[in-house]
Amino acid sequence: MQRLIRKVFCLAAPGFLMIFLLAGCQEGPSQIQEEDQSPVVSLIARLLPESPEQKVAKIQKQLLSPDADIRREGVVSLEKKDYVKMEVTPRILRIMAIQDPDPQVRAAAVGVLSRIDDDRNALLETLKAASTDTSALVRMECIFPLSRHDDEAGQDILLDMLNNDTSSEIRTEVAAALRFYNSRKVVYTLLAGLTDLEFGVSYQSRESLKELTGQDFGYDQGAWKKWIDKNFN
Repeated sequence: MQRLIRKVFCLAAPGFLMIFLLAGCQEGPSQIQEEDQSPVVSLIARLLPESPEQKVAKIQKQLLSPDADIRREGVVSLEKKDYVKMEVTPRILRIMAIQDPDPQVRAAAVGVLSRIDDDRNALLETLKAASTDTSALVRMECIFPLSRHDDEAGQDILLDMLNNDTSSEIRTEVAAALRFYNSRKVVYTLLAGLTDLEFGVSYQSRESLKELTGQDFGYDQGAWKKWIDKNFN
């Protein structure tokens, strides 16, 4: 397991992770050689001057633990007031959302990040990467934060998911989320979704089309297209 963690987080010095944890965070950032630090270790070390030592030691041990459940607890803890306002917190979450080896940890990081990150562009970059994660759990976690803002970048990520995701459950949720995006690109993609082989996807595509247009032509693509071509700007 130590080898796996070192591989994933790119630790250069063998055994550094365990030495770092067992030291109880007694060494400050200046005492840790830069070449020995993974991105997460380096960022977490920056918490030292900003928080009580005991709390920093705990969050470091959680986020760098070989136990995925403990790392997930650490990720959730980053949403607490002690850490949420720190500049370094979103950066830690962005790394863990993409690089952590456990899908539940990655999903938790996406969820927490989407609630605390004020940098929309940086958040969208993470969500774009996470939207193609090998785990459906992680991809599902991307949908709600993408539905909260009517912007072209978020829209395009959702459209890619509707067109390409292999999970019908995710495509269904994406079709529902697209009702918040009022554009021709969206309605034509939803129009194609009416013929999805999974009923949940076609049903939610229809429901979103109804929401966006105020019309209902059932699953008749021809009738929908005729109305959209004439009336939807």
